[in-house]
Amino acid sequence: MYFLLALINIRLQSMNFDIDLNFLTSIWPVYFIPCGIVILYLIMNPEKAELWGSILSRLIAFFSRKAERRSVSGDIQGRLNSFVKKYQADDVLPYGLRFKWVTNSNFESFVQNGEVVVIMNNHQNNARNFLNALIAWTDQGLLPQVKNFIPNEIMQATELTLQEKIIQSQRSDALKIFRDEILPTRLNNFSGTAKYKDKLSNLDRTGYFDTIYLSELAFAGGRLQDLLLNEVMTELNSFIEFLERLADRDPIDDTTPLSIKNTVFKVSVVIVAKSFIILTRGIGPYVNRIKNAFTEKQDSIYVLIRKPNFTFVDSLIGKVEEESNTKKIWKKEILMMARKIGKSNAIMCLFR
Repeated sequence: MYFLLALINIRLQSMNFDIDLNFLTSIWPVYFIPCGIVILYLIMNPEKAELWGSILSRLIAFFSRKAERRSVSGDIQGRLNSFVKKYQADDVLPYGLRFKWVTNSNFESFVQNGEVVVIMNNHQNNARNFLNALIAWTDQGLLPQVKNFIPNEIMQATELTLQEKIIQSQRSDALKIFRDEILPTRLNNFSGTAKYKDKLSNLDRTGYFDTIYLSELAFAGGRLQDLLLNEVMTELNSFIEFLERLADRDPIDDTTPLSIKNTVFKVSVVIVAKSFIILTRGIGPYVNRIKNAFTEKQDSIYVLIRKPNFTFVDSLIGKVEEESNTKKIWKKEILMMARKIGKSNAIMCLFR
């Protein structure tokens, strides 16, 4: 029996179709009767062998492609879901992901029932498959409720920065293709995109891109629709400059503003970095700063805790929620880049 299967395998290979013989052997007992009938018919009717070989090739090829596509889409979906979970980015990327495979590229991805339906034409390079799916997903699914209120050059820079972050996190082998073939073209789509891309990439290196910038766009960006274009640019530029000053702040500098209160963005940042304050006065001073920020009608309070103060995080969260009419939205462990410190781990909490 195995010899007969080997002959069939050789026949299929002669038609440029590869099949796993071990797989075929493993399923043989299950399909013994129908397979036996087909083989007997081929032996008795050799003139029909070419026709039946073609039919069998197409049938197996169909299931093979389907399995391969399922594998590719599952891998991509797993990586993108992993990113959303790791960075708690459901508000920024709220749509799910579904794949529709086609044999040509004359289709565009679209949103249906809360999912981005990504139109894919399978490429042998899985890094390119990942890039194609990522671009389609973020194009449709990034900040869907507010993206139309954000000027093109800023929205394009935001999307490119996020795509690069996802690639670095989930599929680093696609980074060179992205930077060599995709990024240069897209940076030239709108005047000013390259400038904002540099600004947002710097925010990403210093830990403020997804934690504060994207979070606030998702939360407060809808207010931009009530403003004129020049007012929108003023709001966004002011917000980005606030974060840039925060990112460039010297750790011992007490003069850099830690809050912004404009028409759209009302944000305060509380930095827990000086251990001697906690050791001598406890967490009370930081709790009071957070409560005062809400008293001043700030929408969002971001609390940044640096080492060696991690042990106080949970007690700080509990005290804030106990003494104020607010709650913790999320807590994230992040990697930051700070002047005179370099890369360091930190914890950031958002209260609203």
